[in-house]
Amino acid sequence: MIGGYSRDSFGSGSAGDFALVDETDGVNAGIFLAVDLGRVDLRPAIVFRDLPGAVLLGESRSPVDVEVVEIPLDLVIKAPIDGPTPYLVAGPVVMFPSSARTQVDEALAGTRVRFDVGIGFEWNLGFRIWPEVRYGESASGLLVRDATGDTKVSTWVFRLGVSF
Repeated sequence: MIGGYSRDSFGSGSAGDFALVDETDGVNAGIFLAVDLGRVDLRPAIVFRDLPGAVLLGESRSPVDVEVVEIPLDLVIKAPIDGPTPYLVAGPVVMFPSSARTQVDEALAGTRVRFDVGIGFEWNLGFRIWPEVRYGESASGLLVRDATGDTKVSTWVFRLGVSF
């Protein structure tokens, strides 16, 4: 299981009646599969992230939530030491954004890809616990319909994972 906090920063983009906020704080939770190959792990996951108030709609600029289902395909490289083991993590994250508001959902850009890099520590206490921090940049914007400006997303993720 994994979960944590995320902070997303958006470019100065807009699309018709839609605009993006500068930044939003959210939460993430999911499940993963760790394939241990010694000092290297493959760690695919499915993560749900909430981006509260990420999009502003209409002239009154009402905030609208965006939800994102992510599939990170992580490559984890662990340091060759015993005890708390530091590691580097990197890989693509396939994102599927959506919104409960039909207008916003139609303006979102279907499948998107972000590339993450990060660091963490893994402790083996009879079970494994690993806090990590990641930074990611999207390869393309969040909005597609009549988008002007740069709607790319920069993401900081602080995550805690537990495995048995």
